[in-house]
Amino acid sequence: MGHRWLFSTDIGHDLALVFKDKNGAEVQLPTRADAVHGGFVVDANEAQSHELEPEFTAVVRGYWGFEPYEGPRFDLKISHSGKWNVAPAEQSALIVGRDDTLHVQSACATCVEKVSLKNDTARKLKTSWKVVRPDTLEVQVQLKDETPGKVTMAVKQFGIEKKTMWPSIPTRSGAPGQSD
Repeated sequence: MGHRWLFSTDIGHDLALVFKDKNGAEVQLPTRADAVHGGFVVDANEAQSHELEPEFTAVVRGYWGFEPYEGPRFDLKISHSGKWNVAPAEQSALIVGRDDTLHVQSACATCVEKVSLKNDTARKLKTSWKVVRPDTLEVQVQLKDETPGKVTMAVKQFGIEKKTMWPSIPTRSGAPGQSD
């Protein structure tokens, strides 16, 4: 089946993202092909009235012309407030005077929308981040002009209003194990 036909005609129609909720009931979310947005666009409003497993598989179903159509399948995760941990070897490893890297772990790492860090004076630090494994974020933080102290980190997940906060992550001068 050609994707060009899907995006340029109505040959693929009555599409839905189909999966089971926590009670085993089938949920069908209206879905449409939309090349501008990069593929399928799903109306997820109906999902809010169902209790869902944290992880599940969904499939696109509908019609291709007059024939029933099934596929592709998607492994989905639901954003939820979960436990986040700084990798044990890095809990006191942020070194000021350079750019540094911090790894944080959670079962929800793939659902992250934004990561931010602030210093002791609540000034936002320049950061970049990426998902390096389904359970791990790699956070790059610029500490070149910082002094030893503490930073706070906030993680915002898609679909969750409240950010997860770490009250303090120590920063130090020199290598871990050296005194400041």
